[in-house]
Amino acid sequence: MHAPTRSRTSLALAVGVLVLVPLTMACSKDDTTAPPAPAATTMPGGTAAPAGTMTKEQRLAEAKTVAVGFFGAQAINDAERALGWSTGSAALTISWAHTVNSITAAKGTGYQVPSVSSPNVRVQFDDIVPDGANWRTVGFVELSFRPGPVAPATTTTAAPTPGSTTPTSPSTYVVDLEFSGDGDAMKLADYRLDDSPYPVSQLFSAFDTAGQKAAGIDAHVTLGHRDLDGSVQYLLATASTGSSSSHLTTTQFVPEPPAAKLTGELYTDPLTADSSTAALVVFAGAFPGSAGTLTVATAPATSGSTSTATPGSQPPTSLSWALPAFATLTPRPVNTVAATVTSSSTSSTSTTSSTSTTSTPGSSTTATVAPTTTRSTVPVTSTTAPPTSTTTSTTAK
Repeated sequence: MHAPTRSRTSLALAVGVLVLVPLTMACSKDDTTAPPAPAATTMPGGTAAPAGTMTKEQRLAEAKTVAVGFFGAQAINDAERALGWSTGSAALTISWAHTVNSITAAKGTGYQVPSVSSPNVRVQFDDIVPDGANWRTVGFVELSFRPGPVAPATTTTAAPTPGSTTPTSPSTYVVDLEFSGDGDAMKLADYRLDDSPYPVSQLFSAFDTAGQKAAGIDAHVTLGHRDLDGSVQYLLATASTGSSSSHLTTTQFVPEPPAAKLTGELYTDPLTADSSTAALVVFAGAFPGSAGTLTVATAPATSGSTSTATPGSQPPTSLSWALPAFATLTPRPVNTVAATVTSSSTSSTSTTSSTSTTSTPGSSTTATVAPTTTRSTVPVTSTTAPPTSTTTSTTAK
């Protein structure tokens, strides 16, 4: 798979330009197959220079383009395109959602990530600065949807439009965006929802565990996710070892240092002969999680499985992995964005390829951040920052 291609965009956008891009997509992708790793041989932005040799204005323009591409693809569950725009922890959020959405047993549980109709993405980056080998933007992205799979902590609701008492659709603000010059391509590597104290790099982990075999099943742990609903979750890749029919049954976690065992919820589909599927394991209330041993019990295979037991011993009936702890949590200030949209009258005409927007300057509508009930007792550090400066509205072509 290659990174997404786009037409060449102007690189002369001034610092601080505000971009309003309604993304109207005709369809969404909810494929059940695991997305392949994207190739990083072409530059998504269509620019001729590597990210490290761009001017600041070029890097800022490219970061805006990447942000719009990533969150637009994420909203409609287009995993292939979203992976082409991302790397690192940002890419893990896409792989997680894509895999959980492929599990039939997880439908209707609230753990799957639904597609969004006609997502809107508004980018306001005032600067882009080096951060080690990566680049961090100063500013935010405003979304008309809640990007999954990060559970809501608070809800942001825009004020009513002039002459109306009905609030507009809730907005979600994304801050602390970090971009990587992955080869010649700038890609989104990390971000944080403004009402969450933790970036996605502290909420998602990739695991490289050895495969375990029992009752005709070969499995290993691939991803971990601690959610702001207070749960700690793991994804397993499972496959049948032969012409057998088998399935996982129950799961538990023993934290380190030794503590009381946690009993989890297991969502997976039965394995038929020579098939594979994913399994979602959820431990409610286990946030922030710790190192420990994850164990999943198996049901006996019906026939044709390859036994891993030594002669004279009982075949294994469970799979176990010693897992490391997640990254250290470093809470950051939340609800720092006080966004002002410089338009009192906006008309939009959207197609799948273009959007035209006209604005009447001189008045503003302010989006306010209102705390709501959290889904769990997760430690949250809350501070309020001064409002960001308002910039001139420009319509992306």
